Amino acid sequence: MLSKYLRESMSSRHKKIEQHPLQNELANGSISAERYAKYLQGLLSFHREFESALREHADEAPLKGIIDPDYFMIERLEKDLSELGAAGRPAASGTNGLSYEKVENPLELLGILYVILGSKHGGKYMSKVLTDKMGNGYHHYYLDPFDTKLGALWSKFVAEIDALPLSDEERDTVLKGAISAYDAFAHSSDFAMAS
Repeated sequence: MLSKYLRESMSSRHKKIEQHPLQNELANGSISAERYAKYLQGLLSFHREFESALREHADEAPLKGIIDPDYFMIERLEKDLSELGAAGRPAASGTNGLSYEKVENPLELLGILYVILGSKHGGKYMSKVLTDKMGNGYHHYYLDPFDTKLGALWSKFVAEIDALPLSDEERDTVLKGAISAYDAFAHSSDFAMAS
């Protein structure tokens, strides 16, 4: 099954990103609003490239029939940045080191999507902690975009990708995309911690 292969192949990266200082600040609610905004701005740069490609290739195999409109996160990131008073502000002045290469292979895009959707399980917890600690009462749209729908949406997505008849080579290409998603989370985390 593809989901099991990805989960097992990515376990070390998953542990590594969980131990990143920025992710620790998110998990315990100690992150400043400024640093949180910077992290989200880095992710917005990534999502702009990713979602542009996802829309372009949504009707191609293996993505066809799998992509749900709920999977797109740009509007949610922009809402968060607006709440944080950082809407429209660039990630940094001048060169910010946050250019993300646009992925065009639909198999790689599937791997990226797997990581993004999977991250919402931890994001749901982080959203609650941040709401309690930051005291601003807003929802944290990117971290917890699906609310009570997450379980059903994730189960549906996993069932769909596990049903794909992929070769070993195609499966490895999906993994390549998943790795690039983890790298994007790490890069955005590094960028936010650099200030």
